[in-house]
Amino acid sequence: MIKYAATLTEQSERLGQWMDWDNSYYTMSDTNIEYIWYFLHKCHENGWLYRGNRSMPWCWRCGTSLSQHEMLGTDSYREVTHRSVFLKLPITTPGHEGESLLVWTTTPWTLTANVAAAVHPDLSYARVRQGDEVFYLSRGTLNRLVGEYEDLGSVKGSELVGLTYRGPFDDLEAASQVEHRVIPWDAVGDEEGTGIVHIAPGCGAEDFDLSKVNNLDVL
Repeated sequence: MIKYAATLTEQSERLGQWMDWDNSYYTMSDTNIEYIWYFLHKCHENGWLYRGNRSMPWCWRCGTSLSQHEMLGTDSYREVTHRSVFLKLPITTPGHEGESLLVWTTTPWTLTANVAAAVHPDLSYARVRQGDEVFYLSRGTLNRLVGEYEDLGSVKGSELVGLTYRGPFDDLEAASQVEHRVIPWDAVGDEEGTGIVHIAPGCGAEDFDLSKVNNLDVL
C-alpha cells in the first residue's frame, strides 16, 4: 500500500498539485482509524447520530446503492437535453370538479411513485378553460398551451397549496392509499414546464427532503 501511495504522490507532484505531501495521512493506519472512531464517539455523546432514511441511486443489477462518483456524468459540467412529459392530474378537493393541474416532469419513469405536486407560493397561476375542462398552470408558461383556451383569471401558488388530486397510477396497490396534494416549493420556476412539478420522494434527494418537511408518503 505504501509503495503505491508513493507512486501516486510522485505522479501528483509531476502534475503540479500543491499538497502537503510530506504529511500525508493513510486511511489504513491505526491512527486514522482511531481518530474516526473517536470522532464518531464524540458525535454519539452529543446526540448527533440518528438512524434515518435517504434517497440513493440504486443498481438493479447488483442490488446495492451507488455513490455519486460511480454515476457517470453526475455533477459534470455539460448541458444535456431531456425529454419531458406533461400530464393532467384531476383535482379531488370539493368545489374543483372538472379542474386539473397541468404537471411537468423530466423523469416520467418516476410517476408511479408520485405523491405530490409542487408549486411556487408566490408565482401567478392561470386558470384556463379548454373545452369542458379547466386547467391550472403558471401564467409564465401559458405560451406552451396548445390550442384555443379561455383565460378565467389568476391565483397565487399559495392558494393552490393543500389541494388534493388523483394520482397518475392510483390503480397500483402501493399508491392507492396515498393522499396526493399540492405542496409549496421555492425552487419551482416557470422558465420551463408548467410551473407545477411532479414530486416522487422515493426517487430523488430533493423530493425526499420535501417529504420530510411536508410529511409526505414515500413510495
